[in-house]
Amino acid sequence: LGAATAKLLAAGGGTVCITYASGANAAETIAQEIRDGGGRCQVLHYDAAQPVAPQLQSLAMKPSQLYHFATPRIFRQKRAPFEPSCFEEMMRIYNYAFYDLSLFCLERRDGLAAFYPSTTAIDEAPRDTLEYVMAKTAGETLAATMARTISNLRIVIERLPRVKTDQTATIFPVPAAPPGALMLPIIRRLSASA
Repeated sequence: LGAATAKLLAAGGGTVCITYASGANAAETIAQEIRDGGGRCQVLHYDAAQPVAPQLQSLAMKPSQLYHFATPRIFRQKRAPFEPSCFEEMMRIYNYAFYDLSLFCLERRDGLAAFYPSTTAIDEAPRDTLEYVMAKTAGETLAATMARTISNLRIVIERLPRVKTDQTATIFPVPAAPPGALMLPIIRRLSASA
């Protein structure tokens, strides 16, 4: 989702910064594709489980939009129906990091339009995803509250279906939405408010 979004924003004339927690080479490849197409793209290492400011202090732009696609491994072997350590990891990535990153961006600009990607798994409750569903449900509440209480912050919350990513790739075909087609209407909504 992040790669498709960055490419769409750059194709529309936006300057983008993409981040990665792992996979520096993949991030640089995406950035080079954007640059080869005439776009502007910065790449920074960012682990959403760690404090924001020290990692993104070299951010060269004043972002008007934020797309939060950081995610831990969603599908995993579990020993119990609910594992608190898994839930805490999900909360850190999907909630605390989104909050901190939004405030970090707002310190650099008077207004921000942010995208909080939620999931249709909230309604579907796939097996072994309780912690993920709980963290995303809490994230929707957090994002909606932030949008109501922080005057210069606009947040779009969208429950996305399963998307074709490296995490959702399976041996057997599973219906999954193409990232670009899914993100283009959301980018337009955010751009209209930025």
